[in-house]
Amino acid sequence: MSRFCPACGQCYDDETTRCPDDDAALQLIGDGDDPMVGNLIGGRFRLVESIGSGGFGKVYRAIQLSMKREVAVKILRREFNTDVPHYERFVREATLASSIRHPNVVSPIDFGQDAEESLTYLVMEYIDGVDLGYLLDGWRLSPELALDILYQTCGGLSDAHRQGIIHRDLKPRNLRLSVVSDGSLQVKVLDLGIAKPKDADKDITKQEDRVGTTAFLAPEYLVHGQLTAHSDQYALGILLYLMLTGKKPFVGNDHQVMFQHIQSEPPPISAALPQGESVPEEIEQLHRILAAKKPSDRFEDVRTVRERIEEIRDRHKISTIKIDEPPESVTIDIFSPWMIETEELEELEVQSLPSDLISELEGAGAEVVADSKSGRKKRIVLPTPPPMPADRSALGDADGESSSGLPLPRPGKLKSRSKSGLSLPRPGKAKSRSGADSSSGLKPLFPKPGKLKSSSEEDSSSGPMPSLPKPGKSKSSSEEDSSSG
Repeated sequence: MSRFCPACGQCYDDETTRCPDDDAALQLIGDGDDPMVGNLIGGRFRLVESIGSGGFGKVYRAIQLSMKREVAVKILRREFNTDVPHYERFVREATLASSIRHPNVVSPIDFGQDAEESLTYLVMEYIDGVDLGYLLDGWRLSPELALDILYQTCGGLSDAHRQGIIHRDLKPRNLRLSVVSDGSLQVKVLDLGIAKPKDADKDITKQEDRVGTTAFLAPEYLVHGQLTAHSDQYALGILLYLMLTGKKPFVGNDHQVMFQHIQSEPPPISAALPQGESVPEEIEQLHRILAAKKPSDRFEDVRTVRERIEEIRDRHKISTIKIDEPPESVTIDIFSPWMIETEELEELEVQSLPSDLISELEGAGAEVVADSKSGRKKRIVLPTPPPMPADRSALGDADGESSSGLPLPRPGKLKSRSKSGLSLPRPGKAKSRSGADSSSGLKPLFPKPGKLKSSSEEDSSSGPMPSLPKPGKSKSSSEEDSSSG
């Protein structure tokens, strides 16, 4: 690993601790396996470490040298620079993000192309926090934390919906939790890459008629392809159920889950909780309205949802989250007082399973439990998947896909099926800790990239977002950066 000077931007070997030119303390550049780490992007942003990846690119923690502050730099994969749909989605994310000004939505700082690196990048504020998906990996949340997250998420969506922007992919991985200086929770809505303006050009979105994550797709979207702000409300209803129970209301393969979205009412939250536990009826009602099958049966808007949450808090004396001693760095542990561990084992009723199937399950590590009275085999307890290896890159990207494009197995879920229709465990498979569902969409299309035109650009971090470049040959970014950020 090497170190760099945040004052002058020069890099040094790992034995040097202070810059010989200005005596500034050097910062360590991590992740030696990523060749991009340590590079200077646009002449101003030094990549320090990789913090996430997805189907479209990777996200890095970086230092903006002119301001000496941490930022997040999202870099589009090089092969997508000449792929029209992917490039336009990336540009759209930058454009939409720059139009939303709300404390619960991540703020953009810069957008441009780097000619030397031949890449396109989006610079955003860096959020020291954790994705909600990590909190829900084997855990459920208390009503205090769940309502706080839902309330702030609605705040971020209110500004987007006011401008006619629909998120379309609300899920745990796209909500980042942080803590501000007074110990209060702050939620940031991420990833506007597939957000859709109400008056969007159909030529831009026609290849994306089926986008989002299956577990959170609204019925009207699946049946008619209709998208409104109420579609985001439906996703919030599924999210509320998941936060309070640690489970999704609908399970199965993509087609089974889509059918349940259309035909089945989600079960009550309390029915999915351990015996003797429940949530107030007002929270059940909040969930039923958000997850209603008809958009007209949901709330008028997300501002009304916030008002309903305030009423529930007042009636049941539910407080907001407050961390007594805010830590220097946010980790999952600081939320532990509001997290409840969920069951790690899954059970299958044996009933009339073939003996060879039972033997196969036992050989894979399952435990067959006998009935205490009859002694007959009653149920099978499936083993908990082994912990994920430290090198998460071996499992694929943060969107839940392997390098081959195939979906990765989810925590505790079983992949293969026997002739009897029961899922069989895969011994030795590591579980993913991304906490996210596959976001590859319901109808993957692969349009041929068109011929792209390039244009020059000027960018500055002090004013409005700069004009966005056309896909194609990269141009160098301005070497100057306003001190106003």
